[in-house]
Amino acid sequence: MNDIANKTITLPNDINEVAHIEEKVEQMIKQSVSDAFVDVRNHNMQITNNEAQKITDSIYQKTYEILEGLGNGHV
Repeated sequence: MNDIANKTITLPNDINEVAHIEEKVEQMIKQSVSDAFVDVRNHNMQITNNEAQKITDSIYQKTYEILEGLGNGHV
């Protein structure tokens, strides 16, 4: 959100397009969290604070890339 506030990423003026972007981002975040839990379970990993931070950072990065791509008309 900081990047949006700092105008690194700008959102369209069309509310329907913003709603579509929100839906895509929400789906991606839900899927990423689900995938991370499956990965932890399948590898019988213990989730530490460090591992949780890595997962969170990865999801943030994916979200940023989607928003950046949308801003450039690529997604």
